[in-house]
Amino acid sequence: MLPPECSHSIRLGNLCVNCGKEVPNTELYSTLYTNSFLKATKKGIKKITEKHTTEMLKSKKLALVIDIDQTILHACPGHVMFGSILPEIHHIFVNSSPITIKLRPNLDLFLSSLSKIYILHIYTLGTREYANKILELIDPSSFLFSNRVMTRSESYSTYKDIQKIFTSNKLHTVIIDDRADVWNYCNNLFLIRPYKYFEYGDINEPISVSTIPDTSVESNTEINLSTNKILEEKNKIEQNSFVSFQEKDKDLFLILNILKKIHKKFFFNCKKDVRKIVKKYRNKVFGGTNIHLCFNNLEFKNFIEILVEFYGGKCVDLRSANIVVGNNGLDYKWIFESIFCYRMVDYDKYKSDTVSNRKCSCNDWEEEIDKEFDF
Repeated sequence: MLPPECSHSIRLGNLCVNCGKEVPNTELYSTLYTNSFLKATKKGIKKITEKHTTEMLKSKKLALVIDIDQTILHACPGHVMFGSILPEIHHIFVNSSPITIKLRPNLDLFLSSLSKIYILHIYTLGTREYANKILELIDPSSFLFSNRVMTRSESYSTYKDIQKIFTSNKLHTVIIDDRADVWNYCNNLFLIRPYKYFEYGDINEPISVSTIPDTSVESNTEINLSTNKILEEKNKIEQNSFVSFQEKDKDLFLILNILKKIHKKFFFNCKKDVRKIVKKYRNKVFGGTNIHLCFNNLEFKNFIEILVEFYGGKCVDLRSANIVVGNNGLDYKWIFESIFCYRMVDYDKYKSDTVSNRKCSCNDWEEEIDKEFDF
């Protein structure tokens, strides 16, 4: 009896790993983040992913993809020196260039807690060398992330794609990032408040896509999000954001609490698609509230509209609105603060002198969301 014909599903260069034969080029996919030569067919990738998924779910874990810059740390070019030694400040070199790193408060507890219930992945728009230097700081023993790290050096893109995380799939993966646009607003995503410690923006800024404004700035000006203005506007915003108050940053605790609840809900209720749970939690932020956006800059208005609807709000005309945001309404930073706090925050301090919001039941929504999240 003849042995079954090899499908050549895994290749090292042009050689089949299983049978050793040289095979012609077909559509192949990387099977390791760091090895561009070891590839597999679509069928082979599916088989590998199914095996990893089965093992992951058997161990009662989900996959969690974590961004680096302004999510778990803030990086600044050069070696910034301080009068005294501050906690969680590190100096590294990438391609012989000095960089100062400030880790986000409570990062160690955040990662160690989540590693018990999630398989942790890193996905950054920084280079492989940059990511390796960061991992030496946050995971020197490779216990947390192992080799599960995707960088710009492998993805060749200023956008992120969950399908490039080959051992994971959309049904069992949660993402945390300070940017939604780089993920094309996929349903696996939770936004976290951008962490900014230095007078500098994102060291790996993907300037081809739009930017979330700094909500700490006391200004009600609209932000020009056109490509050629992004860096100018972003730098202008961040001139005033050297933030000693950021050491009071509790955002990792907030997202940790939510991620624990998602994990519990997925396994306790025997769910098959974590995206439905993630979407439900996101939708509770604005909870179907009718919001009218009034901005002169249509590009910025479209950007805000996408975020509002991504978090469960409805963008309507003025006659149907519960809340008006923009000209003669609430400051747009109310939108971002609500998103980052995962509840509609008190809007009194975001009112303009001429604001006229009607039928708003913000306190009722806050009570409902507080009960759900146990704040």
